[in-house]
Amino acid sequence: MTGPRPLPRPRALLLDLDGTLADTLPDLARAVNQARSLLGWPGMPVAAVRVHVGDGVQRLLRGCTGLDDRTVELLLPRWREFYLEHCVEETALLPGARELLGEARARGIPMAVVTNKPLAPTRRILEGLGIDGFFGAVLAGDSLPARKPDPAPVREALRLLG
Repeated sequence: MTGPRPLPRPRALLLDLDGTLADTLPDLARAVNQARSLLGWPGMPVAAVRVHVGDGVQRLLRGCTGLDDRTVELLLPRWREFYLEHCVEETALLPGARELLGEARARGIPMAVVTNKPLAPTRRILEGLGIDGFFGAVLAGDSLPARKPDPAPVREALRLLG
């Protein structure tokens, strides 16, 4: 009787950022609460913000404020400016992320980040966490006309990795 066969070496490793490599929720919640303070409203607990994360910043702000789309659009530039300045203050790598990246690099597996977060905060987070050097490509929500779940960002990441 033989043991399990070893898994084949992957051709590439594509990773999301938020909730896969890093816990970005604390800084997202801080930016939401800063926007709420601009409206004269109290902050929300991080757990309450978490419910609205995952479908883009417009839905995040709409869910955390109850504002209509037009008002959210007016608030977005201030939110984005604040978040870009503070996006890596409390954001932290998830347990095992650095080890995974190191092991993949040691095995010669090309890696990319494919996220719907805009490129500017994505780059700032990767640099701030000291993991930007692991990736041969970074595809963000504003890198292409299509975003995940459309396959275009994944295809482009694979193309860039060769």
